[in-house]
Amino acid sequence: MDRRRRTLGRALLACVQQDAAAEAKNRLEVIVAQGGTSALASLARYHRVVPFLYLGLRDITDADPDVVGELQREYALHVARHMRALADLAVLKESLDGQRIDWLAMKGPVLAELLYPRPDLRTYGDIDIVVRYGMYERAVETLEADGWQLLDRNWELIRRERRGQLHLALRPGTVADVHWHLLNRESVRRFLSLSMDETFERAVQVNLAGLTIRTLHPVDTLAHLCVHATLSGANRLSWLKDIEQAAAASNAPWDEVIERSDRWRAGPLLAIALDRSHRFLGAPIPPEALDRLFGSRLRRSLTHWVDTAWPPESSDGHLTPSVLWAQTTRASWAATLATVSRRVTRSVGRLVTGAPSPEGDEDAPIMSPTGDEHTREDFFRSVVRHPERRPGSSA
Repeated sequence: MDRRRRTLGRALLACVQQDAAAEAKNRLEVIVAQGGTSALASLARYHRVVPFLYLGLRDITDADPDVVGELQREYALHVARHMRALADLAVLKESLDGQRIDWLAMKGPVLAELLYPRPDLRTYGDIDIVVRYGMYERAVETLEADGWQLLDRNWELIRRERRGQLHLALRPGTVADVHWHLLNRESVRRFLSLSMDETFERAVQVNLAGLTIRTLHPVDTLAHLCVHATLSGANRLSWLKDIEQAAAASNAPWDEVIERSDRWRAGPLLAIALDRSHRFLGAPIPPEALDRLFGSRLRRSLTHWVDTAWPPESSDGHLTPSVLWAQTTRASWAATLATVSRRVTRSVGRLVTGAPSPEGDEDAPIMSPTGDEHTREDFFRSVVRHPERRPGSSA
């Protein structure tokens, strides 16, 4: 990894860390003097931490006014998007509650309001909700009838993979990810053991700027943030910041966190995300909890090795061993090897022969029209009939 990108990454990391204002100012002044403000802004966009950079950069003398102006506009847009999302979440609540549909809100505005000291610090692009799987089709139809537009059109892909979410949009542009499961792909759910019934039973009621809704239990929120981050590579500072804030806000009972990770078969996934949040952002994670979650000295050593060579704050979207290690780690070494094998097979097939992976083209455009009304009906029936396949069951 080149020295310049490491320098930019360390400056951005200091902006995101708590109680590092002096270090952030010093590092930003060096970047500004070297003419690297624009490159730093691009890195902040990738890591989804533009507010942290803008608030740190706006008082730096000689910072490029054009770049600062762009960041200011993006920051203002994030604030406006948050206000609109809260209003649209209220509209969504009225629609679903009116039909007595059981649902939860998560991520996005929930994290911004509940976990962060100021909601303007947490950026996001959409609303995420989870609906009881037995009510999923009715929820989608209710939202469509109330003016939400279903964006997904590739019903062959959706049915084949039993996708865990659909995307709906409400003018002037708010997108809602409507889930029936916290994990989107069947291929991932096959290796984990996450019960949505338990998730709903453990849900809690919260207040978001005057809006009363239900969301995930604080421990489930932390566990889900870790699983989501690790499956995605655990290389964006925004993901690690969410985890740091969730661990601090919940005053996490670590025996319960470990119990949930065991039930989800997700210990190493939590370990990687929590360890990175601890080492790079100072998240309050006790070492003994990390030891139990890693479950292996070798797994922990490998994580530290790839993180030292390819630190998350310097990540810019390219696939690195650090990203790949997080994406393919599973609860057992056998499951990890199976995931790596499937990943390699798919990649080699596409690069060398152009052939699709054995499970089909997982990256086919979700909005490309395929299938028909019967395909759509088959998908919804499959969600109700067999919502959760346990690890080791037939696909």
